[in-house]
Amino acid sequence: MLLGRSISMATRLRFATAIGLIVGLSLIGCGKSGDGNGSSGERSWSRPVMLSAPGSGSRFANVAVGTGGDAVAVYLRPSPPFEVTVNRFERGRGWGTAEQLRASVTRGARGFLPPHATMLPSSEAIFATVELTAFGNPMEQVRTIFDPPGGPRSDHLTGGQLVGVPRVDFDASRNGLVAYPIGGSGLLARVFVTIFENGVFERHEAVSTLHTRVRSTPALGVSEGRDALVAWSQEVGSGVSLFASVSSDFVAGDFTTELVDTLSPPALDPSVAVDDAGVGFVVWAQSTLQGVEPQGIYALRRNLADPTSSWGTPVRIDANPGGDAIEPRVAVDEVGNAIAVWRQFNGADLRIWANRYVAGAGWGAAIRIDDFNGQVGNAAIAATGDGRAIAVWSQQDETGRLGIRSASFDPEATGSGWSAPIDVENDAGATAVDPEVAMDADGHAVVVWELRDLANPDRSGIWASRYR
Repeated sequence: MLLGRSISMATRLRFATAIGLIVGLSLIGCGKSGDGNGSSGERSWSRPVMLSAPGSGSRFANVAVGTGGDAVAVYLRPSPPFEVTVNRFERGRGWGTAEQLRASVTRGARGFLPPHATMLPSSEAIFATVELTAFGNPMEQVRTIFDPPGGPRSDHLTGGQLVGVPRVDFDASRNGLVAYPIGGSGLLARVFVTIFENGVFERHEAVSTLHTRVRSTPALGVSEGRDALVAWSQEVGSGVSLFASVSSDFVAGDFTTELVDTLSPPALDPSVAVDDAGVGFVVWAQSTLQGVEPQGIYALRRNLADPTSSWGTPVRIDANPGGDAIEPRVAVDEVGNAIAVWRQFNGADLRIWANRYVAGAGWGAAIRIDDFNGQVGNAAIAATGDGRAIAVWSQQDETGRLGIRSASFDPEATGSGWSAPIDVENDAGATAVDPEVAMDADGHAVVVWELRDLANPDRSGIWASRYR
């Protein structure tokens, strides 16, 4: 797990065949811009910057940040030309122009599935995406792209079957995994990983043991000691259960897969985080009694570096206000603490909640961290090594439009440790959705989101801001 990157993507992508999805980008971007090194004094969000080309309508943004503060944003455009684009942020210089990361070269190709990114301390970015081939051709290809500063880029291809949305994670030594569901005849039925050692492809390996429908994008985390955790939801009988595959040396390939939930199905929306010492967390949404009790958020913890360790009993970490909880996300620091965020219905509206795990003490009490009565969209969370964190989400204002808001967590602060929420953007007349966030070692964060402006389509696309 490299500090500063987003742990997992929003669960809007969890069911990932996406047969009709066509995605791409425009090659026109914006020049060097943004806040550079930021300013002194109390931290705040910089003025939002548009990353995608005007009028491109780009979507599905993901962001990763290196320990030194450099960042990458990667995203797609849901119309021809079918290309993936990337913008780099250089600390001290700001955002660069949009660059083509990958273009469809197959005649009649349908584009790409949403990409995922990670960044190494060297500021090398590693991306994973899936290229959709021509209609009537079941071949789909997982592409892992290594993008060191200044290049040259290298591209590893995995192909041959129906493939779902991938996840990527690497350690500082360029050992890493790409996880994805595969299948055939329109059904994603197994979870595979592609294994790299020092940036070189080693092999593919199946980590799922069943051949039933996979119901989520696999969640993935690796440590600096080559420990790994992959979690996903999969149909079992008439229900959906949570499975996790763990390894104390993923390059050697010693993956052990288990059914880890012990409750009534369905188990949904898994998110994982792994610290550098190999302690892994998985959180998910599930009901104790399907159809009777509201859906809650559950968590498990395991020392992946210890082959003799095992999963314990799931711990419920939400406040159980009487409504369903959905779409949890989790992040970790360097000493085994974790923070989870999620959305939960209170009988009238969805709200943003959080809970913190303290090493040696366990999970605390859930706390609501938004402060407005407008409906909320999905949330994301990122953390630094010393335990600071940033949560971001979309939320309606008094006019009903969705904007991006955030709250910061400081373990040294009094009270709950959470700040009052603030606006990341508040663009009247436009709707902002689907934020993703990542942090560097100094507590600077980068958030990206999709802006939709029907009155001025040139402004629709991917925007970014930096917390400094």
